[in-house]
Amino acid sequence: MSPEITVTATKRATSRLRFPGALTILRPASGVNIRNDAANGMDEAIAATPILQSTALGAGRNKLFIRGVADSSFTGPTQSTANVYFGEVPVAYNGPEPGLNLYDVDQVEVLEGPQGTLYGAGAIGGIVRLVPHAVDLSGVSANVSGGVSATKSGDPGGDIAGMVNIPIETGVAGVRAVGYRVVEGGYIDDIRRNLRNVNRVATTGGRLDVRVVPASGWTIDAGVVIQNLTAPDLQYAERGMGSLSRASLLAQPFSQQYFLGRVVVDRRWEDGLHLVSATGFVHRDAESRFDATRPIRPNAPIAYDTDERSRLFSHETRLSRAKPNGAGWLVGVALIHARDAYARKYGAPDNLRDIVGVTNRTLDAAVFGEAGIAISPALTITAGARLTHQRTDGDPIAKLKTTTYIRGLSSTRLDPTLGVSWLLTPTLAAYARYQSGFRTGGSPWRRASAALPISFAIQSTSGRSACAGSAMDRSGFPHRSVHR
Repeated sequence: MSPEITVTATKRATSRLRFPGALTILRPASGVNIRNDAANGMDEAIAATPILQSTALGAGRNKLFIRGVADSSFTGPTQSTANVYFGEVPVAYNGPEPGLNLYDVDQVEVLEGPQGTLYGAGAIGGIVRLVPHAVDLSGVSANVSGGVSATKSGDPGGDIAGMVNIPIETGVAGVRAVGYRVVEGGYIDDIRRNLRNVNRVATTGGRLDVRVVPASGWTIDAGVVIQNLTAPDLQYAERGMGSLSRASLLAQPFSQQYFLGRVVVDRRWEDGLHLVSATGFVHRDAESRFDATRPIRPNAPIAYDTDERSRLFSHETRLSRAKPNGAGWLVGVALIHARDAYARKYGAPDNLRDIVGVTNRTLDAAVFGEAGIAISPALTITAGARLTHQRTDGDPIAKLKTTTYIRGLSSTRLDPTLGVSWLLTPTLAAYARYQSGFRTGGSPWRRASAALPISFAIQSTSGRSACAGSAMDRSGFPHRSVHR
């Protein structure tokens, strides 16, 4: 480990060596973990470390898991066990990870184990934090990246991307713009429909960031992320159908439109005091079709369609002071308002009928704090807690056959953390950590009778961590195994 690497996901700018927890940092600059080109996505980050896994359903559909803390491969109106952040703001509250491209990203931080004290709901497995390159106010810079790819027995693909950074006034204001287009050639054949390479994926997106330094110690960052993703079919093959082939009656397309807006106000004082206020807004729409044809009637196509509409407002303000030995403190408040609508249809493609979906509205308010105390130059103890009050209300989409459901559920909980870091040598430390976490359920009328999962971890710097805990699927829907 290297003590000069700063872990920003800890929210107290702690050095990697003195952080009492397990984490992985992936940096394109290293040339080893992830590349700095447009083809670089979350799949490459997942392949770079065994700590991070995904369901492999495809970009925009994947759920991320950290250290095997998982529920199921199916997506729906349920929080993932691992939350993803873009800088200081979450990219989603419920549903899958949106599959943001990592072009012009400085590093990816993976915090392992529950992170309920600093991050609240949806972090029982851990946190993935994408850290983009900030606007450079010192000079003009630009780069262009492009590539082509060839797949054995598949279609070719390619990517092109560009970045330009322009100071409007040196040291005071500037902009940074990123754009990219990625086409992943298909390689799976559908022998029943006589189609080749059906699993093509096209991603188009970009970012625009503005940085203003209105006075000494003040920094204001504002930006937007836009990404559209289309896939004409799913990426699975069936056993007994030959190499990378399947036989289906229906195409299973997927499309996603994603927008993220964020504003971060940062104030640093000369005595080390640090104020951060971050506000984010997410707008995600996604449509999917699955082939749910029954084996007993293989010639009668049945479609299962989903329509997801997610809106998320998040805000956090925190004040902290950090010291090089891991000591310091942090206090903050957080507010989240999320609305997730998950509609479903089922039946013959020309005669689909509505089946029960759900619209969930969640209001989450929290106060949290953490403090590190240096017992000696080598030994630091960290303790903290998060007090959360959460209310989730849900309404069914389409009609229910029963009215015996609970529309809403309120809960108040305290999530503590306790960590110890012991510096054995200038380059070696041992640590232990206790942490709890939780996530919300899916449909309120189905989750009201079940306790929320809690996980804990005790870890060491040997490079691997022991983790115990539980995670259960709270979607409340009878999932259909349409991925054969």
